[in-house]
This record gives sequence, structure tokens and C-alpha cells, in this order.
Amino acid sequence: MKKRQVALAAAICTALTSVGFVGNAFAAEKNDDDLMSFNLAEIVVHGQRYIAGEFVRATSNVGILGEQDAMKSPISTTTISEKAVGSFLSSTEGLSKTLSLVPSVVKTYDAAVDCVSIRGFADNGRGFVINGIPGMQAMTRQSSNYIESVDVIEGPATGINGSGMANRSGGTISINSKKALMDEDTRKIGVKYHSKGAHEEYIDFGTRLGEDKSYGVRINASNTNGERSIENWNLKQKNIYINLDQESENSKTNFMFGYTDTDSEGRPYGLSVSSKFVGNALPSAPDGKINTNPTWRRDKNTNLVMTLNHE
Repeated sequence: MKKRQVALAAAICTALTSVGFVGNAFAAEKNDDDLMSFNLAEIVVHGQRYIAGEFVRATSNVGILGEQDAMKSPISTTTISEKAVGSFLSSTEGLSKTLSLVPSVVKTYDAAVDCVSIRGFADNGRGFVINGIPGMQAMTRQSSNYIESVDVIEGPATGINGSGMANRSGGTISINSKKALMDEDTRKIGVKYHSKGAHEEYIDFGTRLGEDKSYGVRINASNTNGERSIENWNLKQKNIYINLDQESENSKTNFMFGYTDTDSEGRPYGLSVSSKFVGNALPSAPDGKINTNPTWRRDKNTNLVMTLNHE
């Protein structure tokens, strides 16, 4: 008797469940019929994708291969963005510290130019490329306020960048100048404070002109004066960089002119200790603010640079 009652209860539950499914299916089908359909117009979104907190760009300028997605490029590349240059640039170490954001790049030593190694091969500012043109970097450290991004192409890249005055086996460091933005004008003016007592006044102006905004003007200028973080090092540096570009359906042209005047008193350099004096003992780290150069040391230089690109 109990078995019959259990079987009857199971049959009733199954029937009720089936009715529920049918009812829900019918209701869903009925609701779908009641919904109205609309066709939206095509929406096209233009933008630039950034990764790693906007410090590293998702695309790179890979020489003759043009703009390439970092995930699809046939060559290992990393592009350091303008935000990274402005955030990590060191007033005493130049561009070297910012370049070390790329895992294969290591800052080697302090000198008049930026000295790094790429995949273990030495490179310095004399081998850097500006707007795809070799030999444009000065023999001394220059200002960085004109830099829009830096492409680090790892490995031998003569085939895509051509030969230059200082080809490196480890890779190529290519600096790209700032251009006028297409979607908005740039109007920046301000004051920065560096190290112990150095201040910097700067301006950044950019606009586009003409039909379809095909012509662009970008001007960056700064004036730095004061004592740096290392004792007895005073730096006076003024610069101006002007970038003119034209972009149409059939061609692109870019002209960049830069001027930098530097007067540095007591500029520090790296100090190396011979293993003959150290032996097997590791010396303690010296005070980072100590300047091993005499106070009467003075470096003065003026640099002019011009690049012209046409595609």
C-alpha cells in the first residue's frame, strides 16, 4: 500500500512540473512576441588602446613595418608612453631610469649621456634614434619635454631601421616627438620643483589648423635653474622644441626643430673602485648626495637638432 502511495505522489509531482514547464515556455514565447525590434545605426569608435596603467602603449612604431600591435608584432617591442616619461624621468639619471621600465633594459652607469644595456649589450644616447633618424641625439643628456613616446625594439633591428652611426646588437631605442593632438588643443603652463632647490617653468602648446585639421603645431619649452639633489651640482638649462606635421589622405609629413642650452656646474659622474683595492670584500654604499667631482668643474653646451620625415 505504501509503495502505491509513493508512486502516486511521484506521478502527481511529475505532472505538475510538466504543466509548469509548459506554462513558463508559453509565457516566454508570448513575451518574445510582444517585444518590439529596433535596428540601431552603425557606431564607429576611434581610439588608442593603452595597457599597464597607461605607462606602456599597446602599439609600437616598428621602423618600416609601421605601427604594429604589441601582441601581433613579429619583433619584440615595448613603447613607453608620454605619461611614463613624465612620471619616472629622473632629474639626475636622465632617460636611463625611464628606459629601465622595459625588462630587457638595464641602466649601467652615470655619464654625460644615457648609458644602458639591452639584453646585455651596451648602448647609449649616441645610438638612440629620433623620429626614425639615427645620429640625432646629442653627445650629452638633453631635455625630455618634447618626447611623446619611446619605442624599444629588442634584438638586431638594422633590417627595419636601416644602418646608423652606432648600430647595436641588443636593440634599438627610438624617440618620438610630440605632435598636436587630433581631438583637442593642448594648453599647459606651470612650474615644477626638482631635487633640493631647482625649479622649472614650462609651457606645452598644441593645436591643429586647416581643413579636416590636417596641419598641426606643437611647441614645448622649459627653463630649469637651481641646485640638484647631489651636493655642489647646479644646473641651468633652457630649451624649445617645435613640431610641425601635416597629415592627409595620401601623405604624412613631420618636421621637428629643437634647441637646448645647458650650463652645468659640478656635474657628477659615476665612481668605480678597482677590484685591486676592494679585494673580496664588498664596500658599503656611499652617501648618494656626495659629489666626487670638484666644484669648479663646468660643462657648457648648445645643441640643435632637426628631423624631417615624409611618407
